[in-house]
Amino acid sequence: MERLFSDHSGRRYVDEVNSAAKAQGISLGATTQKSLDDNRAFFQARDNSNNTMVTNVAMIADQPGKKVIAMIIGGAHTTKIASLLRSQRRPFAVVSTNAYKNYDDSQDSNSHLRYSRKFEGLPVSNDPFSDALLKVFPVRIKPQPVAGQDWFKAESELHFAMRKAAKLYLAGAPPPPNKPPGPTPEPSMQDPDRLQFVYKGRNVSFDGTNEFVDSKKAVIVKATLFSDDEKQTKEIWIKLSRVADSPRVADQESKLFEALAASKKPEPIKPNVQVVQLDMDFKAEVTDNKKNLL
Repeated sequence: MERLFSDHSGRRYVDEVNSAAKAQGISLGATTQKSLDDNRAFFQARDNSNNTMVTNVAMIADQPGKKVIAMIIGGAHTTKIASLLRSQRRPFAVVSTNAYKNYDDSQDSNSHLRYSRKFEGLPVSNDPFSDALLKVFPVRIKPQPVAGQDWFKAESELHFAMRKAAKLYLAGAPPPPNKPPGPTPEPSMQDPDRLQFVYKGRNVSFDGTNEFVDSKKAVIVKATLFSDDEKQTKEIWIKLSRVADSPRVADQESKLFEALAASKKPEPIKPNVQVVQLDMDFKAEVTDNKKNLL
């Protein structure tokens, strides 16, 4: 790490990428540019922290009776902190691992292989001792959470928007048997032809396109998925409808079990259509071709 990003080299690398892209007329895109800017800000903040650490340790060292002060720092801070201490004429010694000493990775053909082994949770060296350890203690790699993945965020946003659309378009429909009627819907809610669900989120949009089908018991709407820079888009079609009518009781637990049972009822198989249980009242059928829903 010290070899790669000590001092201001992190910022320099980002600046080199920006300069090269500009010189060659390459558009990096909003997402890539934001990542570069965020990385540059990170390296700048880390570079500033060198001054903070030296200032704080100097205050401690200048107190009466303080003979030796130990600083535990990351290897990437070594060069800059040593320079700052030297400029203040403060004596110091650097204690570091042998891995940082007289090492030239250009002469090591296996350096990248060892680096990749770290990401696989393996010992850095591939030797008989490491093999023996792995036979007794095999690597257990827990899958990383998907909550940070862009597709997961878009899917969550789509489910949120579909529920809102279903409530808007279908809230005025008659309640299922044994379910007490709710408040009288607004006049606009009683007239499906006047309804339009328009939504623009981070990665999902609905433009209000809709078509009521099945005697106005269901509605087909169009949604658009788009990347953060809106260069990648995909239109999908969604059929929103109520969960199959069945007796309901007031008990919340019974309602939940009922909704779960309804979601497991066999549905007629439709090509390239994904059925999504939105909540206890509504479901959605999602596809990339409107004809699959008709």
